[in-house]
Amino acid sequence: MKITFKIFTLLAFFALVTTSCGEEECLDLSESIIGTWESSTLGSGNIEFVSDGTLIDEDDLLIGFEANGVAYDQKSWMLIENDSKLSIRAESEGAGFFESELNVVSFDCESFTLEQLGISVVFNKTN
Repeated sequence: MKITFKIFTLLAFFALVTTSCGEEECLDLSESIIGTWESSTLGSGNIEFVSDGTLIDEDDLLIGFEANGVAYDQKSWMLIENDSKLSIRAESEGAGFFESELNVVSFDCESFTLEQLGISVVFNKTN
């Protein structure tokens, strides 16, 4: 009886350790996307998704441009359609805005893939 109890206790302990040390699951893209990302496909530089909806994209990897000497450098992001699309926006105070929607193809804790016009881009987390 004591041996059976010890074996059962030992097995329960291993099951607990195995499940608690498993890989982190990222079920919610709106939480997983927060942070700094890079993509070798788009060139050097990083983008950062801030929890307040601000997009830091100093190298204009995702969005950004200049028209008639006006820089559209105030950038934001939002997940839409049940997190299946990423809406990004670049605007300049008083000059208007440009907005684009990208399809979210896949995501996990360390990477996500966006697609537009048949072109896929993979982003990898840097922090």
